[in-house]
Amino acid sequence: MATEKEKQHQGGRKPKSDPAIFRYSVSFNATEHAEFSFHFEQSRLKVKAHFIASCIFD
Repeated sequence: MATEKEKQHQGGRKPKSDPAIFRYSVSFNATEHAEFSFHFEQSRLKVKAHFIASCIFD
């Protein structure tokens, strides 16, 4: 049985209900990277992963 101190101090993050578990990787040459960077900056998003997902799903 858990002691009073263990009940009071449960550290760590709460688990997400739908965690992202699939990862993908892509490589760009210099020209492709420059174009990607330009479009990313134009989008005004702060996270590149969100930008890529918006390009695919929107």
